[in-house]
Amino acid sequence: MVVEDVEFGEMFLYHSCIEMWPHPTLKVMYTVCILMIQAVIPSTVVVCIHARIARYLHAHATVQRDSRRAQRELSRNKRTTILLSETFSQNLCRNSTCQEYRGM
Repeated sequence: MVVEDVEFGEMFLYHSCIEMWPHPTLKVMYTVCILMIQAVIPSTVVVCIHARIARYLHAHATVQRDSRRAQRELSRNKRTTILLSETFSQNLCRNSTCQEYRGM
């Protein structure tokens, strides 16, 4: 780590820590590991759980005796699934943007 002063003109603002990597490959490996831990693994888990929930909802909605009620439940479950997907996508994009902003 190297500590550098950040200044604006002649005015001192703050100290900044800069990582100094002995080899560029180590920095890439570190970045890939962090990406896997913070984005890929959680995304995979959420997608798998989401698919299981959707499958469960679909299986239990078709058990209804009244076909109109079953259709309403399928429609409601579809809307819920879409809402969950959109929320997940927005969070993923927000986290990706934060990572890019921080220079990861």
